[in-house]
Amino acid sequence: MTAVKAIRSEADYEAALARIDQLMDAAPGTPEGEELDVLTDLVEHYEERAGASWGFGRPTTLLWSYHRSYYRAVPVVKRSFSIDPEVWAAVRRAVGPEPRKVSAFVNEALANHARIVLGLRAVAEWEAEHGTPSPKQLAEADRRLDAASVGMPRSGTGSG
Repeated sequence: MTAVKAIRSEADYEAALARIDQLMDAAPGTPEGEELDVLTDLVEHYEERAGASWGFGRPTTLLWSYHRSYYRAVPVVKRSFSIDPEVWAAVRRAVGPEPRKVSAFVNEALANHARIVLGLRAVAEWEAEHGTPSPKQLAEADRRLDAASVGMPRSGTGSG
């Protein structure tokens, strides 16, 4: 276990987050798992103290929530990615103050987007092999999708 110290500055905070990232796969009960628990507690404490200066009330510790609940209960793939500030603000407004909801929200959005991309790719492959669908084929596809409650029913297909 690396020597753990109090978080008193933004630099200490960033160093703690970097170390937490390295330890995310640590097993509970191991020296690394104990270090992860201590660091997430320190980060949460620092975020609570810094919350007012960051412009929101009770801060949310995504790492703490992730480690303490979701990570141990559900198999996940951990990845880092960048989000435009405007998008992040919209996500925070959409999910509210509970950090656990952010992961679920992002996971659902990515799953939906992946389904759309893969669906469009499948349509393009079908069209490459068979040509553009006729209006009759499109109407039948819409009818089947509507019957399966996939997407929004189109007006004029008899299901709206």
